[in-house]
Amino acid sequence: MSKFYTGVGHRLRNCTKEGIEFAGWLAGEMAKRGYTGISGDADGIDRAFSIGSGEQCRVYLPREGFGKYVTRDDSKRIVLTPEEGLYADEKLLELGILPEIATMSSYNKAYHRRNFFQSWNHGELPEVCFYYAKEKDGVIEGGTRTAVYTARYFGIPTYNFYTSEGRELIRRLLEEEKWT
Repeated sequence: MSKFYTGVGHRLRNCTKEGIEFAGWLAGEMAKRGYTGISGDADGIDRAFSIGSGEQCRVYLPREGFGKYVTRDDSKRIVLTPEEGLYADEKLLELGILPEIATMSSYNKAYHRRNFFQSWNHGELPEVCFYYAKEKDGVIEGGTRTAVYTARYFGIPTYNFYTSEGRELIRRLLEEEKWT
């Protein structure tokens, strides 16, 4: 049985060097433990997870031609079908994760659909969701919110490494072999 984790976060323009480096390091550590990383290959944190995972990755893309990182194994690059997109829309509405998807442009919907699948993973739920996002009063914005709130809905533990305290917690949990 495969073991998965989700790695998601801010775009490059909203990332620190520490955040990018930590995502790449964390992806490598999880790969050593036999986990397949699930990412979205947006520039920034997602791409750091994709690259750090090496070939132990599954990359959900919002549309064909998105992203600059290309895994050598095309079976690990997943462009959602129109039917999968509609399924994501229905679930995001039904579960109350992203009610505003009903009024979004098709362009924006594609990105949120991708974020839904990063945490739902066609029903092969990841064991953990690592994310890098600034939170204000517990609220996350953008596509990262969609991935994190989807993970939480399905009971997947989420860990934010936006702060040094968050990064230290994850390091400690790895040392304690939380994910083996």
